[in-house]
Amino acid sequence: MDKSDAIKFCRYYHGEDVCPFRDDERATLWKIERAWVERMTAGNTEMIEDAVSEYVAYGLGEFQMRDGVPISLKAFILNRAIKYDERVDIEASKRYYLKYYK
Repeated sequence: MDKSDAIKFCRYYHGEDVCPFRDDERATLWKIERAWVERMTAGNTEMIEDAVSEYVAYGLGEFQMRDGVPISLKAFILNRAIKYDERVDIEASKRYYLKYYK
């Protein structure tokens, strides 16, 4: 996947060098999307593959599966949320996604 194709899936990151958002939620999602795009386009997908495996193991393989967002991006959002929160709360992660991303 090239960068322009990956960016088409992003809601917040559009290739900018500097985050245009000042509020924490959108700035965080911008950073997550940017990291996802960088990994996907550099062929550095091991972390993303691990995140997808984790996402499916948490029972989220079919969560919002027809919303046009690649499972790898949804999984990466969850993976980063777990890292930032230092805990796993699947229901809270679903609510976060639906509120800020859907």
